[in-house]
Amino acid sequence: MTTALLIDGELVPGEGPLLAVENPATEEVFAQLPQASAGQFEQAVAAARRAFESGVWRDAELRRSVLLRLAELVEQHDAAFRSLLVQESGTPIALCQGLHVGGPVNMMRHFAERTVVDRTRALGQDPRTPPSESLVRYEPVGVVGGIGAYNSPLLFLVSKAIAALAAGCTSVYTPSPLTPLATLMFGELALGAGVPPGVLNIVVGGVDLARSLTTHPGIDKVSFTGSVAVGRQVMMQAAQGLRGVVLELGGKSAAIVLPGADLAKISLPLHGRYLRNSGQGCQSPTRLLVHESRLADFVDAAREAYSKIPVGDPMDPATMAGPLITAAHRERVEGYVARAIRDGARVLLGGGRP
Repeated sequence: MTTALLIDGELVPGEGPLLAVENPATEEVFAQLPQASAGQFEQAVAAARRAFESGVWRDAELRRSVLLRLAELVEQHDAAFRSLLVQESGTPIALCQGLHVGGPVNMMRHFAERTVVDRTRALGQDPRTPPSESLVRYEPVGVVGGIGAYNSPLLFLVSKAIAALAAGCTSVYTPSPLTPLATLMFGELALGAGVPPGVLNIVVGGVDLARSLTTHPGIDKVSFTGSVAVGRQVMMQAAQGLRGVVLELGGKSAAIVLPGADLAKISLPLHGRYLRNSGQGCQSPTRLLVHESRLADFVDAAREAYSKIPVGDPMDPATMAGPLITAAHRERVEGYVARAIRDGARVLLGGGRP
C-alpha cells in the first residue's frame, strides 16, 4: 500500500497535514498519510502544463498502448485493489470485482481504443460569398482538473483523469480524502505502465485543495462528481476563469412498480439495487412509486426480500449491505428516517441499527 503522491513522474510523500483514513466497518484508523501542500499542488499543475505543451502525449498510438498496459496492470492487481477498496470505503467485497475494479478496467480499454479514432467531420462547402468549407475537429483542451467522490474511487479516476488522458490532455486529479488509497496505488501503476512525467498527477487534500483546482489559471477544464450544492460552487469558481466544467451531481431516479408486476420476482432485485454500495450511489432508485392496488402485496414482498439481504462485514463475500462511509453520514441518514416518522411516516420493516 503506497501513501505517496504522484507529481511530475515521481512518487513523493505529501508535505501537508496528516490525513487519517478510517475503515468504515470498524471505525478504526488503518492508514495515515501526509496531504499535498500548497507548493506541491503548484508543482503538479506546472508539471501537467509542461507535459501538455511539450507534445510528449500527443501521439495517439502511444496513448493507446500506455493506457492498455495500465488497464492490464490494474487487472493484474485486482485482489489488492479489492482489499484496499473494502477497507477504505466499506463497500462489500462481492461488489468490488465488477463495480469497483472490473468496470473501470473495461472503461480504460474503451478509452484506449477511442484514442486512435479520427472523429473529424466535414460539414461541406458553402458557395456563397465569401465561399467557405467547414470541418469539426476535436482537439485536447489542455490540463484537466478532476475531483473524485468516495463511493467509487477508481471509477471516478478513470472517467475523469484517464478519459482526459485518452483525449490527449494532461491531468491533475484529487480523490476524496475519505478514500485516497486505491487512487494512489493506481498512480504507482501508472508509472509502471509508462505514463510520461507530468501527464498524470495525483494529489490528496481537503476542501482548500479542491477549491484551488477549480480556480487555478493553469487548469483549463474541471470535472467534478458530488452534491448539487458543491457542484454549483464548483461552477461559480471555474467561471471566474472561463473554464469548462463537467458536473455529475447525484439525482436518484424512481423505480415504478406497475399493477401487473411479478412482485415475487422483482422485489429482491429492486431493493438490492438501491442497497448496492449501501445506497451510496447516484444510480440508486431510492424513490419507489407503487401502484395503489398493489401496495399491501408490495410491502409483504419487501418484508420477504429484506429477510434475504445479509448485512454485515464487507469482507464477507455473502454480505450485500455494509456500512455507510462515516459515522456522520450514518447519523445524517438516521436523521432522515427520524424526520419522516415525525412527519407521519410508519416504519413497515426494519428500523434501528443492525
